[in-house]
Amino acid sequence: MIKQATEKDISIIEEILNGAITWMEQSGCPKLWTRSDVKWEALSKTYQINDFYLLLEQEEPIGCMALTDADSSYWRSILQRRIR
Repeated sequence: MIKQATEKDISIIEEILNGAITWMEQSGCPKLWTRSDVKWEALSKTYQINDFYLLLEQEEPIGCMALTDADSSYWRSILQRRIR
């Protein structure tokens, strides 16, 4: 099941994203984020809580994602063209 996140899910989002960092480190994958990047203090500068969705399996959160119409981290040039 997928559900939109609420304020009470912030610690779950941080935990899931920290788990992803651990997995990337152990797998030798390129590091996309630092642990400080996935703290809500940092995430909330770019995202609102209702941008996040949680994937639940038997009512347990097992994944999350942010759904937005733009991401300045990856698509900065596209956003700059929209502004002009």
